Formats: sequence, C-alpha cells, structure tokens
Amino acid sequence: MGYTVRLVTENEFGGGQGDAAAESIRGWLQANYLVDDTLHVLLIGNPHPAEGYVPMKRCYDSVDGMYEMPTDFFY
Repeated sequence: MGYTVRLVTENEFGGGQGDAAAESIRGWLQANYLVDDTLHVLLIGNPHPAEGYVPMKRCYDSVDGMYEMPTDFFY
C-alpha cells in the first residue's frame, strides 16, 4: 500500500513501565510525528496500566466515576 514502516523501540522513546512509559511514548510521538509524517501508529506490547511497557491509561465513566476503563486515547 506504499506505507513506509518505522519500528521504534524502548531505546528510542525512553522505555519505562506504567505511567512513565506512557509519558515517554506520548512525548516521543509529539516530538516526531510531524518530522516523520506519521499517519498511523500501531502499539505493540503489554497494555497493563500499572505494569505495562506500552500501557493504556485508566479512565472512568462520566456518570458516577465508578467504572474504570483502559484506553489508548492518551496517545
């Protein structure tokens, strides 16, 4: 389909686990998506919010805040 694929590892985005990893990934994407003309991102790794190397963030429903839902919307 003509896409140029780039593999980015923990060494490039800074690594970490949980929130630290999420912040590192998001920071790397913010710094590089325009330069690399990035249109799509495929995140592969452990999505566990507290322990994952490519974690999802926790969000809560807006009705009563009791239901936790993991999301990758943060990225």
